[in-house]
Amino acid sequence: MATLAPRPDRLFNRDFVLLWQGQVVSRLGNQAFTIATTLWTLEVTGSATLMGLMLTASRIATVVLGPFAGAFVDSRPRLRTLVACDLGRGVLTCALALSFWALPVEPLVGALFFVALMNGVMAAVFNPAVASITPDLVPARRLAAANSVQQASMQAGTFVGQGLGGVLYQALGAPLLFLFDGITFLFSGVSETFIRHRDTAVSGGQAVVSWAEFRRKTFDGLDYLIQRPGLRAVFLSGAIINLVAMPVVVLLPIYVTDYLHTTLDWYGFLLASLSAGMIGGFAVTALARPTGTNHARFMISMFALLSVALGVLSQVRNPWLALAVMFVSGGATGIINNLEMTLLQQTTPVEFRGRVMGLLFTASEALAPIGMVAGGIAADLTGRNIPLIYLVCGAVALTTVIWLSGRDSRQLLASV
Repeated sequence: MATLAPRPDRLFNRDFVLLWQGQVVSRLGNQAFTIATTLWTLEVTGSATLMGLMLTASRIATVVLGPFAGAFVDSRPRLRTLVACDLGRGVLTCALALSFWALPVEPLVGALFFVALMNGVMAAVFNPAVASITPDLVPARRLAAANSVQQASMQAGTFVGQGLGGVLYQALGAPLLFLFDGITFLFSGVSETFIRHRDTAVSGGQAVVSWAEFRRKTFDGLDYLIQRPGLRAVFLSGAIINLVAMPVVVLLPIYVTDYLHTTLDWYGFLLASLSAGMIGGFAVTALARPTGTNHARFMISMFALLSVALGVLSQVRNPWLALAVMFVSGGATGIINNLEMTLLQQTTPVEFRGRVMGLLFTASEALAPIGMVAGGIAADLTGRNIPLIYLVCGAVALTTVIWLSGRDSRQLLASV
C-alpha cells in the first residue's frame, strides 16, 4: 500500500479499476442499507418521524463535517484514509447485522441510528478522499472520463439497488441486507489495499495535533476558494443548479397529477428518465471533452440548456414530451456535475484538493434539503402553481450563465 506506481498511461489501469470496483459494489450495498433502514424502522416503530431521522443521520454528518473532513483528508495519507473508512463501515455494519440475532427491538433502534450516523461520518471523509486521489490514478487527459465512469456506475448502482431493495427486504429481511452491506464495504476496503499510491499526507506528513491547527487548515481551504473569483463562480454556479433542481424533483408528483393529468406511474417514469439522462451525460464527458475556449463555451451552454429545459418543463402538458425534457435535464446535469468536479480537481493544488472537494460535497448535501423544503413552501403559497415554480427555478438557473460569462470564469473554464 505504500509503494509508488508510475504515472498511468490508460484509463482502466490496475489501480483505478481496484478503486472503481470497490465503489460499484459498496454502492449496491449502501442502497440495500438505506432501504432496509427505511422499511425496518417503519415496520417496527410505525413512526414516520423516526424513519426520517434515520435517513437524515448520514446526510447531517456530511453537512456538518464536510469542510473539516476535507482538512482531515489533506492532513492524512489519503489511501489509508479510504481503506480505514471502508473497513470501518464494513465492520460496523456487520456488527449491526449480527446484533439483530442477539438484542431485543428497543436497543436495536438506537444501534441502527448510531451505525447510520457513523456511516455518515466516514462517508463525509471518504468522498473527498476519493475525489482527491482519483487524479493520481488516471492519465491527466482522461480525468473527466474517470469521473464519468465513477459517477455513472454509482448512478446505475443506485438505480439497481433501489429497484431490488424492496424485493430483497421481503425475501431476506433487514439483518441479511445489513450483512450484505457490511460485506460490500469490506470488499471495497480490501480491494483498495492493493492500490499503489504514494501513501503520505500531502501537507508535509505532519499529523494535526491541535484543534487550532486543524481549524486553520479548514479555513485556509475556504480562503483559497473565496479569493479566486473564477473558481468561486464555478463552485457557486454548480451549487445554485443543485438548489433549484430540488423543488423540481420534489414537486413532480403534483406536476404529474395536476398538470400532466396522468397516473402516478409517470412520476417513476420521469425520475427514471432523469437518471438515464444523467448516465447519458456522464457518457458524453467520458467519450469526448472539449478543451480551451471550446470547453468554456460547452460548459456555459450546458448551464443554459438546463435552465431552458426547466422553463420548458413548466409549459409542457404532454407526459411523453415531459419525459424527453427530463432526459435532457438529466443529461445537462450529469455533464455539469462531471465537468465541475474535473475542473476543481485539475485547477486545485494537491495540498488543497481535499478541502475543496469537501466543500463541494457539503454544498451539495446542505442545499438539497433546503431546496426540497423551499419547493414545498412555494407550492403551498402559490396554490400548487407548479408551472410558476418551475419557471422561477429556470430563471434562477439562468443567472449562472451570466455569472459564468464573466472574464475570470471564462479564463478558468478555458484553462483545462
